[in-house]
Amino acid sequence: MTLPMLVWQYCNKIRLIQSTMKNLKYLSLMLLCAAMVLSFSACSDDDEVVNDTTYTFMYYDVEQPEVFEIDVTLFEYNDKEERIAQNTIENIEDGFSKQFVANKNAQKVKVYLTTRYNSSSVYNWVQQVYYLEPGKDTKIEVTGTSIVGTSEP
Repeated sequence: MTLPMLVWQYCNKIRLIQSTMKNLKYLSLMLLCAAMVLSFSACSDDDEVVNDTTYTFMYYDVEQPEVFEIDVTLFEYNDKEERIAQNTIENIEDGFSKQFVANKNAQKVKVYLTTRYNSSSVYNWVQQVYYLEPGKDTKIEVTGTSIVGTSEP
């Protein structure tokens, strides 16, 4: 083989090696990008566990005469002021406490009281709106000093 031919073959091998290295760099870069995309998507906020939104209703009225019967209705409302759920507690007694899981669209709770004595009934709203915090428990406490009225708050 002549010297020019050897130089030519050597140059071709160098070009082949350079081409292969370029392809490997491109392949490595693509694999790195794919790994980054997968690692970032694995840490998205969509995978977080969301606790139920709850509220605990408590009733304390030590001065309530025993001849009265009180029913409580807890109305849940969405952001459009629509009633979307309700829970009723019949013939409630002093010291009552119970936790409820709110509807997933509920944003607030209003308390409605029905007080019965013999054949007469009085209907009142607790004049406070209880706003729910997503994933947390909201305390709703009605006592003998809670402000009530006939109009919805």
